[in-house]
Amino acid sequence: MKRLLVILTIFCFVVTIFSATNGVGALALENKYDSQELLKLTAQSGTYDDFLINSAYAPKGEKIEFDIESAKSVYDGMIWQVETNENSRYYIKIKYRAISDTLADSECACLINGKVPYDELNGFILPKEYKDESSPKEDIYGNQIAPKQVLSENYCENYVFDYAGVYSLPLSINLEKGQNSFELKFSADDIQIEAVSLIPAYENIIY
Repeated sequence: MKRLLVILTIFCFVVTIFSATNGVGALALENKYDSQELLKLTAQSGTYDDFLINSAYAPKGEKIEFDIESAKSVYDGMIWQVETNENSRYYIKIKYRAISDTLADSECACLINGKVPYDELNGFILPKEYKDESSPKEDIYGNQIAPKQVLSENYCENYVFDYAGVYSLPLSINLEKGQNSFELKFSADDIQIEAVSLIPAYENIIY
């Protein structure tokens, strides 16, 4: 009798685990969803996956560029007004330089028409760039000694990527046909923004 109870308990446990871990698969079999429909069902709301699957426009049009001269400064960043001829999706490329030599990279946020499109654009990183302080030197044995690294004062350009490095391509945004506002939030004590480029979000971009 005890052996039978043990067998029944194990069977119930296995069935419970199988049901929990295969719920999506069972759902697919029962309702015959294809892979794209399953992605729509399982993408977490407010994430870049959700944006790409449910909201992203096709890339169209041409590169859009704007600099600090055309920006409206606000206490925690800059706002640009951008006009487009059609709905399109764009990668974001930022020209900037770091002015604070702290260990942490510069954290920013991007808003389109007053809203953050998805979670990954609220707290993305603009990495700081460093250079050799001097030419390499040699020790008494003739081995090169790596120079000290110091913060570069030059401007650099980087695409906006997700902080966790989940996506191989840059993050992208939608712009509606007509007038849009593009806002960058950042610490003016940490970085200096020079310009922004919006590049139609085709997959064959050059980094």
